[in-house]
Amino acid sequence: MKQMIHHRQYTIFTYFFLLLSTLAFLSACHQDKGKEEKLAYSLFIEATNYNAGGEKEKAIHLIDSALQMDCADTTRSWLTSEKMTAYTDLGKMREAIAIGKEGIPFAEKIKDDDGMLAMCGAMGICYRRIGELDSSLTYYKKGIHKAIQSENAEYEIYLYNCISVLFNEQKRYKEAIEYSDKAESKAIATNDTIERLSAHANKAAIFMRQGEFQKCVNTLTPIWSMVKQANYNVLMLKYLSPLLKSYLQLGKTDSIALYLPYADEASRSLAATSNGVLGILEIKADLLGQQKKYAEQWALLDSIAKLSSTNQTMPKDKLLATKAKCLHNMGKSAQAYQTMHEAYLQSDSLKQSDIDKQLSEFNVKYKTLEKEMQIEKMSHEQSLLYIRILWLILALIILLIAILAILYRKKLDKQRAELSEKTSYINGVENERKRLAKELHDGVCNDILAVNIMMQTNREEAERLLKNVGHNVRHLSHELIPPRFDNTSLTELVEIYCQSVTAEDGTIVKPFISTSFKKLTIHSDKALEIYRIIQECVSNAIKYGYSKMISVVLDTIGTQGVISVTNDLSPIHPITQSKSGIGKDTLKLRTDALQAELQVRNTDEEYQVEIKYQL
Repeated sequence: MKQMIHHRQYTIFTYFFLLLSTLAFLSACHQDKGKEEKLAYSLFIEATNYNAGGEKEKAIHLIDSALQMDCADTTRSWLTSEKMTAYTDLGKMREAIAIGKEGIPFAEKIKDDDGMLAMCGAMGICYRRIGELDSSLTYYKKGIHKAIQSENAEYEIYLYNCISVLFNEQKRYKEAIEYSDKAESKAIATNDTIERLSAHANKAAIFMRQGEFQKCVNTLTPIWSMVKQANYNVLMLKYLSPLLKSYLQLGKTDSIALYLPYADEASRSLAATSNGVLGILEIKADLLGQQKKYAEQWALLDSIAKLSSTNQTMPKDKLLATKAKCLHNMGKSAQAYQTMHEAYLQSDSLKQSDIDKQLSEFNVKYKTLEKEMQIEKMSHEQSLLYIRILWLILALIILLIAILAILYRKKLDKQRAELSEKTSYINGVENERKRLAKELHDGVCNDILAVNIMMQTNREEAERLLKNVGHNVRHLSHELIPPRFDNTSLTELVEIYCQSVTAEDGTIVKPFISTSFKKLTIHSDKALEIYRIIQECVSNAIKYGYSKMISVVLDTIGTQGVISVTNDLSPIHPITQSKSGIGKDTLKLRTDALQAELQVRNTDEEYQVEIKYQL
C-alpha cells in the first residue's frame, strides 16, 4: 500500500515537472520570436534607408537576412515589397517579377493592402520595361482597382503616374496627359512632393514625344529648384531625361552642357540597368550622332542593346532604327538595310498586338469604376445627410417636448399659486367671519342682553353698557372697511389708524416709520396684508394684553422689510395674549401670504410680534 502511494506521488511530481518545463520552453520560444520580430523590423527600416540612398545591394542583403527570421506576416510582406523595389531599380526585371509573383498573393492573403499595391505597381513597371505590355496592364488594372476601393491616395497617385507612362509609350497622349494631371492634382492635395514632381515630369515627357520640345522645356524649367531640393536621384534622372532630349532636338548644346553634369552625378549612385541611367545613355548616344562621332555612338548603342535584355527602356524598333542610321553614317549600307528591316518588323509586330485595344478597354473600365465610386460616395454622403436630418428632426421634437413640458409645468405652478391664493383668501375670509361672529356673540350680544336686564334694575348702568355696545359696533365696522391705497400711502394709513385707536380706546398707539420705509413702493395687495397684520396685532394687544402703550415700527434692514408691534402688559389682568386663537391663526395666514418670517417675543413686561419679509 505504501509503495503504491509513493508511486502515485512520484508520477504526479513527474507530470508537474514536465508541465513546468513545457511552459518554460514555450515562454522562451515566445520571447525569442518577439526578439526576432523586432530585429527583422529594424533590418527592414535599415534596408529602406539603403534603398532610398541608392545602395540596392546592401538593401537586398539585409532583406534576405530578415526573411530568414521568424517575423510577423506583415513585416515579411513589407520586406518582400522592398526587395522587389530594389531589384526593379537595379534593372533586374526578371528577378523582380519572380519575387512579385510570390509576394502579391501572400500580401492579399494577409490583407496587406500597402504591400500588395506597391508590388502591383512594381510588376507593371517591370513588365513594361521588358516589353510585355499585356502583363504590365494586367497588374496596373489590379492595383488601381484596389487603390480606388480602399481609398489609398498614396498608391493611387503612384499608379496614375505608372499608367501615364504606359499610355505615353503607346502614343495615347490624350489619356497619358489625363492620368498625369490626375496624379499631380491628387499629389498636391496630399502634399506628396515626389509624386507631384514625377507627374509633372511625365507630362513634359508626353509633350516631348509629340515633338513639342519647347513646350516640354517650358513645363520643366520652373520646377528645377524643387527637383534639386528633393535630392532624389531617380526623380532627378526622370526630370532631366525629357529636358535634355528636348534641348538636343532644339540644338541648344549650351543648355545640355549645363544640365548633363547633374545627370552624370545622379547616375553614379544608381545601377547601370536602371531606367534613369539607360535614358541618359540614350541621350548621350543621340548627342554623339549629332557630333558625328559614329563609332562612339555605335559602341554606346551596343551597350544599351545588351542592357535592354534586362531593362527595355528604349523601344526595340526605335533602338534598331537608331542603330541602322548609325551604320549608314558609318558607310555600312548593307548592315544598315538589314537592321532597318528588323526595325520595321518589330514595329509591325507592335502594331499587330492587341495592346492598344486593351488600353482602350482599360480606360473605359477605369472611368466606369471611377463613376461608380463617385456614385457610391454621393449615395453615402446622401445617406449621411438623411441621417443628420433625422437626428436634427428628432432633436427638435425632443426640444419641443421639453419646451411644452416646461410651459405646462409653469402653467400648473401658476394654477397652483392662484388656487393657493384663492384658498388663502377664502380661509382669511372664513377666519374673519369667525372672529366677527365671536366678537358679536361674546361682545355685542352679551352687552345687549346685559342692557336688557339692567333696564329694569339700574337704568344708568344700562345706558353705560349701551354706549359700550355702540362703541364696539363702530370699532368692528372700522375694521371691516378695507383701506384704499389710491391716493394714500401705507405709511399714512398706518399713522391714521394709530391716531384713531388712540382717540377711541384711550390706549396710546405710537407709529415709528423710518425714512427708508417711506421711500418704498409697495404693491396694493402686499400693503393690504401689512395693514391687516398691524390691525390684528394692535387689536390683540388691546383686547388680550390690556395694554396702555403700543408701538408700531416699520423699517428696512438690508433687503428685508421689518414690521414690529410691541405692547406693555397689564400687571392686574390675566394675560391671554399669547394663547392661540382665531386672531393668531389669521396673523399666521397673512404672514404666509407675504412669504415672511414671524417671530413672537414674550417677557414679563412686554409682548412683541416681529415680521420680516423680502422687499
